[in-house]
Amino acid sequence: RSCQSRGLGDVYKRQAQNYYSDTNYLILVNSKTHKVGVFKGSSYNWQLVWYWNCTTGAPGSPTVKGTYKVGSRGKSFGSGYTCWYWTQFYGNYLFHSVLYQPGSMSRIQDGRLGISASHGCVRLDIECARWIYNNIPTEPGLFLLIDELLVGGGEPDPWLRIGLFSLAAMDGRMHGIASLSLIHISEPTR
Repeated sequence: RSCQSRGLGDVYKRQAQNYYSDTNYLILVNSKTHKVGVFKGSSYNWQLVWYWNCTTGAPGSPTVKGTYKVGSRGKSFGSGYTCWYWTQFYGNYLFHSVLYQPGSMSRIQDGRLGISASHGCVRLDIECARWIYNNIPTEPGLFLLIDELLVGGGEPDPWLRIGLFSLAAMDGRMHGIASLSLIHISEPTR
């Protein structure tokens, strides 16, 4: 299996252009269509790098929305299953691979993508999870913004926006952010 871009519509490319980031990456996660768009470039001038299928949180355990500190990453976790290449975006909420048989990188236990089925994490093909793990920076002073976007008429859009920002560049924009949490992972949500 390989991590390949799959069918990004022009509407999503245009939507990415509406967002600002102090770094050269922007990740959009659409919780309704279960897609992840990874963009590189500069604010208001994003170029698509990847577009992937994903699985987001089930109705009883949705993927969180809000502003979070960039967390840690690791190669694997699990008990009775293994998830590979996890990257934390809030507490026990992670980007990671689909579920594999314990210790295996080839025997998939639950490989479903394109649905709401996780406990809140964003599940990806193993190569996509590895790409985020290897390429999205973890540096002191970066945090993630995850929120619902509004479309015409003020209705919530199912896109979650995950942008990497420099805290030093945020100056006055930090007001109103209650908690930027770095929670150590014990048994991440899957």
